[in-house]
Amino acid sequence: MELTQNDLKEISLLIKNSSGFFIQEKKYYRLALKVSKRMAFLKTKNPSDYISRLKQVSSFDEDNEISLLTASILNHHTFFFRDIDQFICLEQYCLPEIKNHYSVLEYRNIKIWSAACSTGEEPYSISMILNASLRPPWTFHMNASDIDLPSLNFAKVGIYDEKIAKYIPVHYLNEFFEKIHGGYKVKPKLKKNISFDMINLIEKKSVEQMKHYDVIFCNNVLFYFDELTQNDIILQLCSALRPGGFIFFNGQASIASKTNLIMKKFGNAIVFQKNYSSLSKKTTPAVTYDGSLFIDGFPQGKISHLLHKAKRVVYSPPASIENIAKTRQLTAQDFIDIKEIINRYSGLYLTKKDHDNLKSHIRFRMFEQKIIEKSMYLKKLRSKDDLEELQTVVALFMDHDTEFFQDYSQLIILAEKCLPLIQVKQHCEAQTHIDTWCIGCSTGEEAYTISIILNEILSETPEIHQHILATDINQNVIDIASKGIYRKEQLQDIPVIYLNNHFTLLPEGYSVNLSIRKDITFECQNLICQIKYPMFHVYDLIVCRNILGMFDRKTQLSVFDALYQFLKLDGFLIVESDFPFDVISDKSHFVFFDEGIYQKK
Repeated sequence: MELTQNDLKEISLLIKNSSGFFIQEKKYYRLALKVSKRMAFLKTKNPSDYISRLKQVSSFDEDNEISLLTASILNHHTFFFRDIDQFICLEQYCLPEIKNHYSVLEYRNIKIWSAACSTGEEPYSISMILNASLRPPWTFHMNASDIDLPSLNFAKVGIYDEKIAKYIPVHYLNEFFEKIHGGYKVKPKLKKNISFDMINLIEKKSVEQMKHYDVIFCNNVLFYFDELTQNDIILQLCSALRPGGFIFFNGQASIASKTNLIMKKFGNAIVFQKNYSSLSKKTTPAVTYDGSLFIDGFPQGKISHLLHKAKRVVYSPPASIENIAKTRQLTAQDFIDIKEIINRYSGLYLTKKDHDNLKSHIRFRMFEQKIIEKSMYLKKLRSKDDLEELQTVVALFMDHDTEFFQDYSQLIILAEKCLPLIQVKQHCEAQTHIDTWCIGCSTGEEAYTISIILNEILSETPEIHQHILATDINQNVIDIASKGIYRKEQLQDIPVIYLNNHFTLLPEGYSVNLSIRKDITFECQNLICQIKYPMFHVYDLIVCRNILGMFDRKTQLSVFDALYQFLKLDGFLIVESDFPFDVISDKSHFVFFDEGIYQKK
């Protein structure tokens, strides 16, 4: 039986009652997909039976169906130092001000809460900043919470794949992570001050126990709730802050008008600070700051002997946020220049939608290299003698999220229609090799997928061999691809027969067998340079499914003209299945074959 609108409405209400997450009717189609998958997994055909199962338990205290369904709806995509401007603000503004206050009281423990921490990238990023910024006798403790138990368990283990390297400053990566096969493991010294706990932000009793925090991070979660629930959560988080404490909300300026928080801007980051006069009525006033009470939640044993000393200290507030951030503030013209430099080198076309990401990436690079003056960084980026910085920035913009056997219907057409035609041509021309070029191969999943398909098909014609050139502009992902080691969850979409035939199980995941790896050459190449200085080689098959959408139309046309020259007659070009045909047919001589597949005639 199919899910009706009433079924979806009832399910969304159950989700809202248990987690607070509000699903709009226009997004019911996504909910229907998730429910259908859960029903298929449970072998439940009747929606009413599934709804009854959801009603059996309505809390998140255990691994029940309502929590599993809700977890499948959540977007767990995150990465280390995701909101880099927030971390710069934490390091350069919040921590100095907190330490300045606490030095008055001889209090040396900073308390942080990472609410909605997902798989741990945010709290570990915060911990890196704090470990690097605090020296004894200063200490810190962090509570990291989430509603999703599997995500919390993942965070506690602290093992991440090799792709994280591009998001973490090198000196932090070396200091706080242990290199293991296929990835990195968080070292104990980064974990030791973090407690991971399951907390539902709409359960007031749970949130009320979270008290006296100096900094709270609450990113990427409020949009799941309706406005009324958002307001309740914000007020509770404010109550969890010490007076003078800071809270990050992804820069939602409207929050300040709903609370006693003061919105402040540090460079590109927005941070909210609790008013120093926001003491609870139950708290005994301890210290005077400009006529307002500001100490709350300190150990009562310390207050009495600190009071006399504290009154004698005059606190000097830090320089204005605007002045501290001024030297790093990039202008609109700076960003226009940077985008042109990136486009000339890599062909990447950055739109207005990419502007925030560009700002974040540039701030990250300045932060990683401890460059304060923007003029110094721009000079480095423009250098023609040393392209390393430009290559690094370009790599940050490349989308390296890829999967084995991605776009399965296209691969079936390749296996059943294209490759047999190539085999016939090889036989007629007495050729012994099928040559393939995978462009934008990222971490290797696509190249290995093509190689597996070719290996299976060519097993019946041993006189014909394959060779694949797999290229990407990013050396880091090429290094990962060359190793051919992947975590178990990365191989979940591979047909079992292929997994058994072409992979070897290791303690840390799976390794691609040598029989597949030997036929692939991984190289770091810039496609735009290849077009300007073409290689003298032609291919039976070119796969370019991951990068064309990143180019402007002019660059796309240049790419297609070049790829046409690089293909053998009757060879095939595979692009994204939804790529507009008019771009391909505009100046080239490709003939549409099937679903994103074109043939040279």
